Amino acid sequence: MNATDFSGTQVSRSASGVAIYVPAFAEAPADMVQARLQLVVGERSDLVRLIPPDRAFPPAEPPAEDRLVLALEPQLFDRRLVTAIPQESHDPYLYGMGHAILCGFRVGRAPTERYLESVVGHITRHVRENYPLPRRRRERKGLSPSRLARALGLIDERLADPLAVESLAQAVHLSPFHFARMFRRSTDCSPHEFITRRRLEKAKELLAAGDLTLAEIARTVGYRTQAHFTRVFHEGTGTTPRRYRLAHRASR
Repeated sequence: MNATDFSGTQVSRSASGVAIYVPAFAEAPADMVQARLQLVVGERSDLVRLIPPDRAFPPAEPPAEDRLVLALEPQLFDRRLVTAIPQESHDPYLYGMGHAILCGFRVGRAPTERYLESVVGHITRHVRENYPLPRRRRERKGLSPSRLARALGLIDERLADPLAVESLAQAVHLSPFHFARMFRRSTDCSPHEFITRRRLEKAKELLAAGDLTLAEIARTVGYRTQAHFTRVFHEGTGTTPRRYRLAHRASR
């Protein structure tokens, strides 16, 4: 495991970024986050902070909560994105990804270089899709940030349940047709495609944890049968859930 203790702070590095666990009332070491795009996730608040390189966005004093700083290499992003202003967002996806790593650090399981590298890929794709660059007004007609956050949060909350486009549209007070069109413009995929992707990502987390059977995981991520889950998982990842679990165990 490529991790280093830094006076209570723990650091795990990969080729594309650094994961830094920062205990309450402590500050992240400046040399670890300098000139990188920072994603900051706290233990208590579901706010996610996205801080471009060379932009100050520190709290008035170190917060009284454990937090994770993901410092990602700027070259993974469009140059205009990483020079934008700092942002705060209620982003269930980024919070979930960051909090999973944060919890791992707290129980002594810092992410391996291989795992961190795979996480960075998912996060950079999500940031590109959901934090778009400014465009001409006529090209940017997607969901508003608040409606997009509400839809993404509802998807994460109801992964185990049948989730129709009509339910998502009703939650953000749009017609199903208009919602589906705006959702695609915001995320570059249809609601059904996005839900399937989130279910597969959740399934991967559960498979890696190794606590549930394949049938239990299938139900947890919204598939009534293990066979249906296996087919969708194979179509989306190129491998079966069982092989994915075995490969993950072998890499530990």
